[in-house]
Amino acid sequence: MNSMLDQIINTITEKINTIPLNEPVFLYIGVGASAGLRDEHGNLELKNYHQYPPFLQHLANLVPNLHTFIILIDPYQENPPYMVKDKNLILNNDNENIECYALDNLAVYTLRQGIYTDPYEQRHDYLNITAQLRQLNIFSIENNITMLYHDFSGRKNALLAEYFDEELGEHLDHIVYGLSAREDHGCYFDLTDERSYFPFKFSSLNKQRILIKLFNIFKFTTLYESIKEELAAEVKNYPPYMHNMITNQKEQIIKEIKSELRNDILSNLRIIARLITGAEKVEDITNVYFFNALPELEKKEALILYHENMFPELFDYLIYYYGKKLDIVSKIKEMDISGREILEFVIHGAEPYDWYKNLDNFF
Repeated sequence: MNSMLDQIINTITEKINTIPLNEPVFLYIGVGASAGLRDEHGNLELKNYHQYPPFLQHLANLVPNLHTFIILIDPYQENPPYMVKDKNLILNNDNENIECYALDNLAVYTLRQGIYTDPYEQRHDYLNITAQLRQLNIFSIENNITMLYHDFSGRKNALLAEYFDEELGEHLDHIVYGLSAREDHGCYFDLTDERSYFPFKFSSLNKQRILIKLFNIFKFTTLYESIKEELAAEVKNYPPYMHNMITNQKEQIIKEIKSELRNDILSNLRIIARLITGAEKVEDITNVYFFNALPELEKKEALILYHENMFPELFDYLIYYYGKKLDIVSKIKEMDISGREILEFVIHGAEPYDWYKNLDNFF
């Protein structure tokens, strides 16, 4: 039996198929988007407008024939969603099983249910929506739809984005997982900040829908060993006022990876290094919390090696995994070394606490 989300997706795809091809379509999925920060008058500041991010509102103002479909997923979603009254939306009774409010080219659908996806820990009381997201990815590719997904519940959006990167490849410029260059902001960050916007352009081919493409540097880091030439050519496709936003994306990513190195990666490697040398004993570690930031599949593999006391193998496994993440830094900074080589430079030396000095020296 189809879930409520399946019914919502089927309804949206049917409606999209009736829209003329000269009118672009934007699909936004906001998870954990209940309006929890309203003031004493019940108003929500634009910077906290998770249900209809300012970037989407900006696009709607610039592109009058843009059709925007929004799916809000949150077990605590207010009824009706905040944006219904704010945008004067009207209850749509086409399907009594689905909660939908719409007006003109804007429609919002609500799913009051807890969800998770494959890169995260399984929740038996939640709905796994990985298959539905993959379905929407394919539909967006085949029908020239722009799709944006963001989870405001506190999960790291980067894990889900990385999960789909290889599958999406060339389409990472119109199917984007994570606002603000996948930075791990937690539940709240300023949606009016320029870093929460995307440079965008239009693409039009014969007999295909007009498509809004978003600048997403992860498209280049995923597809190319060296991104310098491709990136330089791509930047020319955007007006000068958007170039600073592209620079911001690059700086954000490097800043986020450095933060992850300092707060997670080096801490994990330090613990394993101390287990290898005997400076740390397994029996003294009561909680294996340090793998929690890994995707679920990699976390399981790391735990197997850990519990079998295969610490040198575990150290090398983590170096390989984290090295691939640091490949992005190498490409953005146009360096002629691999991510693994960057990491090996940072962790050079017998004393793990010196690694943090190496980190600051490198960056």
